[in-house]
Amino acid sequence: MAFSDTQTQAIAHKDGPALVLAGPGSGKTTVITNRIVTLLERYHIPGSHILVITFTRAAAQEMQSRFFTLYQKRNARLDAARSTGVTFGTFHSVFYRILKHAYQYDASNILTQKEQYKMIESIIDELDMDAPDFNELASNLLGEISAVKSNCLSLDYYYAKSCPENVFRRVYRLYEKKLRQANKVDFDDILTMTYDLLSKRRDILDAWRQRFSYILIDEFQDINLVQYKTIQLLAAPKNNIFIVGDDDQSIYRFRGARPEIMLGFEKDYPNAIRILLDINYRSDAYIVAAANHLIVHNTARFPKKIRASHQAAFPVLLKPCRDPAEQNRYLTAQLRDYHAQGYAYEQMAILFRTNLGIRFVMDALMKGGIPFHMKDAIPNLFAHWISLDIIAYLRLVSGTGNTRANWLRIMNRPNRYIKREALAPFTSDISVAQLKAYYQDKDWKNYQVLVHALKSKSLSIGAEEPAEGARALEAAAREGRTDYIMEHHEEVMNSYRNLLNLLRRELQS
Repeated sequence: MAFSDTQTQAIAHKDGPALVLAGPGSGKTTVITNRIVTLLERYHIPGSHILVITFTRAAAQEMQSRFFTLYQKRNARLDAARSTGVTFGTFHSVFYRILKHAYQYDASNILTQKEQYKMIESIIDELDMDAPDFNELASNLLGEISAVKSNCLSLDYYYAKSCPENVFRRVYRLYEKKLRQANKVDFDDILTMTYDLLSKRRDILDAWRQRFSYILIDEFQDINLVQYKTIQLLAAPKNNIFIVGDDDQSIYRFRGARPEIMLGFEKDYPNAIRILLDINYRSDAYIVAAANHLIVHNTARFPKKIRASHQAAFPVLLKPCRDPAEQNRYLTAQLRDYHAQGYAYEQMAILFRTNLGIRFVMDALMKGGIPFHMKDAIPNLFAHWISLDIIAYLRLVSGTGNTRANWLRIMNRPNRYIKREALAPFTSDISVAQLKAYYQDKDWKNYQVLVHALKSKSLSIGAEEPAEGARALEAAAREGRTDYIMEHHEEVMNSYRNLLNLLRRELQS
């Protein structure tokens, strides 16, 4: 196989830091696998000293498989590649190996996703947190906990988005406490604990430095801060760190990725060489030109221009459509036109940004008599949260599904201000009568005192309308008319909120 000049330069690199900017379709996997072979055969580096890191298990397996195939072609023995001792893995798998040696962990110590959700649910219950969508709250809290850990943020100065800062701090600390009590680590802990271990234990750090003296990292644009800081510890002082990536393809910031780390790599390693793999072997000239034209508007990037190895075939067309119906008519007409020109339908593909529009395009293709197959499963309408809410309502109405799960799903859709604590006393099926009884048993005397105070304060400033509402609530509490309170409480509270907003505006003016 013939390599380009820049591919040859990257493959031949031996010592010191290197930044390889690999555009799409530029053969980065080929470069990485051939460099591994070069380290082994030309420079006689022991395979056990070479560490190759990717971001997913599938990518690590693919990289390893490609290396095995390449190395076996150059050696007579089929087991030659496996006997080299080169380590392939994800950040999590490599760092877990380090923790395993230090703390004697095994698979039982790793918190599963199911266990993680169960733990955060127990914390939400314990803190009596309310939200219109319980599952969304749990997911958001876990995402923010992960962001704090992966970006080495200070909890005291982190501004939470899913709940007030003081509540989030309690959630975070409770989560960490429950992890330690269960002798568990989550996936973010694998990263943070490895960094902490190597920072504090120089003997352990030196041992792993000696083990992995050459480090290669794929898709470097997706790295987060704690991963980078740990790799910096491992690579020092020789800094034989070979990073491959494309800052133009960074799409995982929501998962903690920090593309600015790649942009600042040469500041951290001033002696790093930069190599640009600027030939796209995958796409034709029209597609590459369109991509270059679009990405150049991003100023926070390495300046580069990718070239195509293939000649232009079809131009890239931009077709604005007024609505999905017009779009689908255009798509079916184009597909039939290409087919009439002699192209098989098997040579055509429709790509979707999301799954939302698939069903409507599918209907258009069926009506147009155009054969097709789906690469992914068709979205299940009944798995949508609206459908699940409706099903939960129907089960409760029919009396066949008075479960805690169904009540939690719909009891505040729309918001009825029912607290999760109202379900706590019930271990089996829950009825409307039981919920009503729960609220009837509350301390309405205290409620009466509070609304009386609201009435008095509002009358003192001449706010007669909200005062009248508070007076009615006070009378209902005194007489035990809980139905009236449940129906009108929020209405009266809204009148007081409006009053407060009015007072604030007046004070500001």
